[in-house]
Amino acid sequence: MDGSVLFAGGSVLFAGGLVLLVDGSVLFAGGSVLFAGGLVLLVDCSVLFADGLVLLVDGSVLFADGSVLFYDGLVLFVDVFDYAQTDSFMVVGVFDYA
Repeated sequence: MDGSVLFAGGSVLFAGGLVLLVDGSVLFAGGSVLFAGGLVLLVDCSVLFADGLVLLVDGSVLFADGSVLFYDGLVLFVDVFDYAQTDSFMVVGVFDYA
């Protein structure tokens, strides 16, 4: 991410540094570790973690609101599957958010 602030459904994602604000929650993403709501999530290499509005893939931060993902200036429309059942997601559309 380039440090820009993304607005999605009234939520704010700030990725310029180590602090991410998502729906009022403060997430600290340092290196390969993400602290979220008292939980420590390891985000390394091919790990995909889907928890409500936050998806992390290969250390990159993706923000999902409904069926929309915000990633590096792009909006990806996706079908996000339950991570307990699968570790994949399908991109069904994309356009330039910037």
